[in-house]
Amino acid sequence: MQDLSIADGLIVYVKKDLQFIHRVVDISEVNALEINLNNTKIRILAAYRNQSVRESDFLISFRSYLEGLDGDCDVDITKGDMNIDILDTVGDDTQDYLMLMSEMGFTSCIYLPTRVTKISKTCIDHVFLKNEIGLEGCLPVVSKTSLTDHFPVSLQIFPGKN
Repeated sequence: MQDLSIADGLIVYVKKDLQFIHRVVDISEVNALEINLNNTKIRILAAYRNQSVRESDFLISFRSYLEGLDGDCDVDITKGDMNIDILDTVGDDTQDYLMLMSEMGFTSCIYLPTRVTKISKTCIDHVFLKNEIGLEGCLPVVSKTSLTDHFPVSLQIFPGKN
């Protein structure tokens, strides 16, 4: 893990009645935490990529991580502040990132701005889903709040729906 800075960090909330296991994941100097919900086949990767980590380095390491995932899960969720604007589909790094996620079977759940300033609207906080049982049982949310300079993103999963 890299040294902490003012623009750094990762918080994951798991409902208190859910049991889980977690591990820190090494992805090119990115803060990343993998969570497996016990008694389910759901794996969540929460990540924060500091802007100082080059996109190309991140993408190489991230591809390696994704290719190494076992097929034991019905649902894989990748979420976090990747600092790659998926609304800017002209940039090579954005195209490479979106292509990687598509190649690995992930679908973006959010295409709304997650960081809004006076001069820009970007979607740099992502929720991607690889769901072998269908997308109908999920609700992606962008919470427009002034709590931080980014809008929090979440994905609610409804058990039993498919």
